[in-house]
Amino acid sequence: MKPLIGITGNIMQETEKNSNIQWHYSYSLQDFSQAVYQAGGIPVTLPLLDQSIAQELINKVDGIIFSGGEDIHPLLYKQEVQPNLGPVNMERDRFELSLLDQAIQQQKAILGVCRGFQLINVYFGGSLHQEIQQLDQIHLQHRQKSDLRQGHHLVRIDASSYLSTLIGSTSLVNSYHHQAIDQLASPLKATAYSSDHIIEAIEYIDQDHSLLAVQWHPEIQLAVNQEQAKLFEDLVCRSRKSAQ
Repeated sequence: MKPLIGITGNIMQETEKNSNIQWHYSYSLQDFSQAVYQAGGIPVTLPLLDQSIAQELINKVDGIIFSGGEDIHPLLYKQEVQPNLGPVNMERDRFELSLLDQAIQQQKAILGVCRGFQLINVYFGGSLHQEIQQLDQIHLQHRQKSDLRQGHHLVRIDASSYLSTLIGSTSLVNSYHHQAIDQLASPLKATAYSSDHIIEAIEYIDQDHSLLAVQWHPEIQLAVNQEQAKLFEDLVCRSRKSAQ
């Protein structure tokens, strides 16, 4: 059977024209669904709900993608809000942390992307830079202004990492973030870096855990860079093992 892959969703609010009626939509990016489908999995969006349902939702899926979106609230990594923090949604933060906790407990396959990559680090006790442009080391454009389907900067991948077995020693990736990992949490391993020393990938893969996360958006690159499809093919493969 094809594994069922959950994709963390978000809520979009829309006010109907010429009325005061507000509609709230649960959604995830179509790019994620298409990537999972092409990799041989069945994608399903996990709507933002109460934390109490997290265990039941994770029971139903074989793997999960923690997707992109708003900034993570700094209170979750013991910082106060700084001037350049973007929009946050503490309800989403807490719900997804509950999903992540259950996914780890149940040893489900995990892929984190952008915000999801940062969320994983926060879950394990790490911290974030709230605005990387304030760092002296930054010389790359990490929030790219060009087409996100196109690669924007190189990442260099640790030759001993699990990630390197999928996409090699370097990869030309897109980039759309203004935050990044500051203090890396244990037991995570940083496995890829940009040339200005931003952590671009983390992993925690052993006999009991199956977790890989990247700062870039592989789901958007698939139209022009099929190398990135290997991240989703790998998630589907790891999810089949979770289902056994």
